[in-house]
Amino acid sequence: MYLFHIFRSLVPLRNPIGFGASDLLELGLALTALTAIFGYAFIGGWLRNFAQRTAPCMVAVFVLPIALRLALLPRASAPVAETAKEFSSLLLADTLLHGRIANPPHALSEFFEAPLVEQRPVYRSTLPMGDGFLLALGLSIFRNSWAGILLGVGALSALSYWMLRGWMAAEWALVGGVAVACAFGPLCGWANGYWGGFVVALGGCMIVGALPRLRKRKAGTAAVLGLGIVLGFLASPSAFCLFVPVLVLATMLGLKMLNRIRADLFCVIVILCAAHFVFWYGMHAFADRAALMSVSAYAGKNFVDDPERRLHGVVEAELNRQPGQQLVFVRRDAWHGPGEWIHNGADIDASKVAWARDLGPETDRKLIDYYAGGRKLWLLEPDAIPLRLRTYSVTSGPSENAR
Repeated sequence: MYLFHIFRSLVPLRNPIGFGASDLLELGLALTALTAIFGYAFIGGWLRNFAQRTAPCMVAVFVLPIALRLALLPRASAPVAETAKEFSSLLLADTLLHGRIANPPHALSEFFEAPLVEQRPVYRSTLPMGDGFLLALGLSIFRNSWAGILLGVGALSALSYWMLRGWMAAEWALVGGVAVACAFGPLCGWANGYWGGFVVALGGCMIVGALPRLRKRKAGTAAVLGLGIVLGFLASPSAFCLFVPVLVLATMLGLKMLNRIRADLFCVIVILCAAHFVFWYGMHAFADRAALMSVSAYAGKNFVDDPERRLHGVVEAELNRQPGQQLVFVRRDAWHGPGEWIHNGADIDASKVAWARDLGPETDRKLIDYYAGGRKLWLLEPDAIPLRLRTYSVTSGPSENAR
């Protein structure tokens, strides 16, 4: 039942079968190679024919990373925003959904100052416009900003296949699209956060994919090229103007060089990458926490189940359970962690939870009087060990009913 218990053999003192890490590595590579050889013998012809059909391949590669991440939801729920860049992207998306590119400043804007957010003369995100497109798309269609991120990851995978289709054989283009779906899909920080800045990658795929097709002089190709340029400029104006021409040229040269590499070497690389992805995806999908912890020393950052994001999620869930509107004063230590807590939507006064800086009891009274008792008051101390969330009164200070 618990297939991944076998990986506890990586821990010397809990080795049930006598295998070491190198033995398991060799066994895994051998099984992967045999699976690839026999699998290709059975379905290789079908895959080559399928790779020639551009539209079905794009749909399949689009769905793949989305389906893989959604399959992890029973064990890893939707992510919670944590960083200043994510909160700024969410503010930008909310601003766009309000039909504007900037918001009127709040009367007491000094309480709501946060990184990557401008308070005066207008209240807005300082990120490029393109960073909010995907999040706004998810909110407008599904009422969920993370859905926009997943759609963006799927679009990146599909466009990567379409781009490669113009530069190399169809079967290798399909392999490249699947590789992008796995590399930037279910286990990557892009699919497990709320940063929409990878829109520039979508624009880059459109540009590089349209260039070899311009010789056919089709209006659709020119439209894709123009859309790619617009997306790239909106997502990162300075980088697009300075670096993208060089990167596009380097990508074109690199893709031409790839065609000169022997196919058997490509196969080895693909098998190694597939084995790496299948192992770690399988650990997140099927292994229990003990088995996952036993191999955590060999893993990088865990984007799927980030403890910091879980902490943010617990606090936000507690506040959202409260009736009525809430006002949270955030008190940070002089030396605090990297996570950000001050984040608000485009219309602060209409939001259920307003996050404000704690400026001291006397100054805090101005914001409390502004809301005239219309919000329940909280004091959050995220740098305390453990984190403290308590009801707050400027007259008596924080109460003792810590949550």
